[in-house]
Amino acid sequence: MFPRFPTTLTLFGLLCLVSTVCAEDDSPSAPADVLSIAEDLPIDLESAVVNAIVGLDDDCWQKREASTIWLVVEADRWARRIPISWQPKSAEARWRWNRIGRLVDDLGALPRTLRHHRDPRQRGHLAQLREETGAAFIAALERCLDYPDTRVRARAVTLLGETSQGVDRLRGSTVSRDASGRVRENLYEVARRSDADWAFLLIRDALLLDRSESITAVVARAAKSLGDPRILPSLRERCQEGEKVHPEVLLALVAYGRPEDSDAVGRLLSSGEYRHASAALDALGSEQIRFHADAIARLLSSKHWDLRVRALRRLEDEDRRSLPYYLLDLLEVESLDVYTFGVEQLARMGGEDFLGDIEFSLRRWPPHERPFYISTEEGRAVPRPVPAKFDEAFPVPALVDPDH
Repeated sequence: MFPRFPTTLTLFGLLCLVSTVCAEDDSPSAPADVLSIAEDLPIDLESAVVNAIVGLDDDCWQKREASTIWLVVEADRWARRIPISWQPKSAEARWRWNRIGRLVDDLGALPRTLRHHRDPRQRGHLAQLREETGAAFIAALERCLDYPDTRVRARAVTLLGETSQGVDRLRGSTVSRDASGRVRENLYEVARRSDADWAFLLIRDALLLDRSESITAVVARAAKSLGDPRILPSLRERCQEGEKVHPEVLLALVAYGRPEDSDAVGRLLSSGEYRHASAALDALGSEQIRFHADAIARLLSSKHWDLRVRALRRLEDEDRRSLPYYLLDLLEVESLDVYTFGVEQLARMGGEDFLGDIEFSLRRWPPHERPFYISTEEGRAVPRPVPAKFDEAFPVPALVDPDH
């Protein structure tokens, strides 16, 4: 009926709990009650087991609950010795005894449950099982770390990482040497959420030794989340791999904002990917802007409007004199959106100085198709957009009737 499970909670700890929560409960435990509830039990059962079974019918609710959990945790001390047909006589004890059997059986079936953890019903079942069994659930998960199925081991690592007791078990395990990259990835994700020295040592070693591309991405994100500058030498060592360096390693390195890592910032700015460029702009110190001005200027022609604006602001803050010349390059691009951005920013910065360049750039279109025209306002010539052209280039989405 009941599978075997490891001992994880000492009797001394349980007795301390019971004596604490029921210190004011002076209800006598008559020997007759003990003999009644323990009737038909094997005579060679440990006294601790007999006392816990007797506790299932105690007047103190906390004692009844503590006895229930203790019997679940210590199932290997009694499960194969008590007859399947045995039942306590009182309704309360019988209900608790059946509950114990269900919980122990559920813990025994935990590997099968973890294989189907994507099922919402299974996730809810696991949450309830953890709530009801506590330390026994952690012990069962620990046993799953040696299970042959990769899915079971990987999911067990994730669940152990959700509690401090589970993280303690992972700290003493050999999961970092698991043959499955998926299992190791889950372990590094757990470490990413931990601030212990164990997490630092684990991530540092993984950066230097675990060269799998997927693993490197997870480890680098974990190194970034650590916020521990002790990890910087390991990140810098990985950055010595030239073109082969993983972008996540660069992202982790620049997140620490050290001026000496300016090269990593430049490589991210030049990568062409939104997330990389955005992180590099965030990491740029004022003293690095002039050094990377050309790479930042290339973002002015990005298809992402927010990157264009952020690059413009960084250049305007530190290199305002050179900014118009970077904007002039936008007059040659094919994208009307980027072209418009360049014209508008030049006009904002003093368009008269660059009016000739703007007029010349407009010649690529026939006169009736030009997106801008030159207007004279208050004695000044300024470029103004042709509304019809912009309606074609940037159509406004049709309004949806809420009643249909």
